[in-house]
Amino acid sequence: MTRIKNTLDMLQYLSQRKEVSLDTLSQKYNVTKRTIQRMRDDLVEIGYDIETKYGPFGGLKLHTSPDFPIATFTKEELNDISLGLQDLMNKSHSVFRPEFASSIAKLSLHMSQKSGIQTFESASTRQLNVNLVEYQNHIDIIRDAIQTKTKIKIEYKRLAQKGKEETLSPLTYIFEPYDLYLVEQVWYVFGLNENNDRRNLRISRIINVEALDKKYRPDPEYLGQSNVGYYGFKIDRTFVKLRVRNADYLTEYIWGEDQKIEWIDPFTFDLSVEFATRYAAINFILSAGSKIEVLEPEDIKTYIKTEVNKMLELYK
Repeated sequence: MTRIKNTLDMLQYLSQRKEVSLDTLSQKYNVTKRTIQRMRDDLVEIGYDIETKYGPFGGLKLHTSPDFPIATFTKEELNDISLGLQDLMNKSHSVFRPEFASSIAKLSLHMSQKSGIQTFESASTRQLNVNLVEYQNHIDIIRDAIQTKTKIKIEYKRLAQKGKEETLSPLTYIFEPYDLYLVEQVWYVFGLNENNDRRNLRISRIINVEALDKKYRPDPEYLGQSNVGYYGFKIDRTFVKLRVRNADYLTEYIWGEDQKIEWIDPFTFDLSVEFATRYAAINFILSAGSKIEVLEPEDIKTYIKTEVNKMLELYK
């Protein structure tokens, strides 16, 4: 068992008994008494009142649980929440604080103890190659600026072409931030620069951001969030029509807006859908390999051909 699963199981075990000795718990989970105490400390940290009794007949005793209104949810709602938590745990955590996985695990543990919902213990380890504390600090500054209608100064790194070399060249924006959006598990800020041009800036490319002692009056034209769709922020929304072969499992998901599926034969169907971004469309197509053929648009078809040829060159 993993540490999280042991802790969860120990909580359930304690809730069914008045008191359990450290020897019993140590043998049950095949860990040291010191580890049992650490598991107890983890539970105390999130609100459980667990007493440690010392002496020859000592052990752990669970007194109270933290106040969390699990009982207000139906069984179906709890199942939905559990599935949602599992989906979060299986995604990249690049947009969250480092403590994200631990926080979700604690919530999951409490749900299990209160309602019997099955929990989980795995998570993706992929994350952005950035300083996560600095990254979160940038998000916090921008969020505060949006709420207070305060202008910000952003130092931003961008890709610039110099001959055949690709280098990072910083830009400086005096920026009116309107909103923060999540795209492909990465945060962006949308707003206007000093020339009143719309900009979508990727938070991970911000070198520095500071709030200025200047307020701005939001332009009503940009308050309608016209760039936001149900399936994400449309930086460059892209419609595609694809022919899919031997991959009927793809019909089990909604990949974007206005999705339509037309079956050609038992093994082939055409998928028409609008992705929130061009990147999302291309990534989806390439991820399925030879199972997907691009029918339209022509520029995506050309891009995929070029990428495939580049890959073939690598293996000659």
